[in-house]
Amino acid sequence: MDQPVGLEDKAVDKTIDDAATEVDPVKRKALYAEFVKQVNTELPVWMPIEQIFVTVITAKARNHSNTPRWGSSSWHDLWLSLIFIRQDKACVS
Repeated sequence: MDQPVGLEDKAVDKTIDDAATEVDPVKRKALYAEFVKQVNTELPVWMPIEQIFVTVITAKARNHSNTPRWGSSSWHDLWLSLIFIRQDKACVS
């Protein structure tokens, strides 16, 4: 996890990474609650934000939005297809 405020704690990093990849909503909620508890213990003043990512992208793009943090992470595996699918037929550009 990126630590913009300089907090370095392996337990906090593991908790947030586990929460980001947990598919069970009950377990994920518990992990985020544990994260809040850990951070409030280590760093009692922090700025929580909710950032909504909206993606507008061409139909030719492949392998986009493939992680929860896609909008702010590396796009090293994004590629453009020469063929894209429309509702009525395949098209070649």
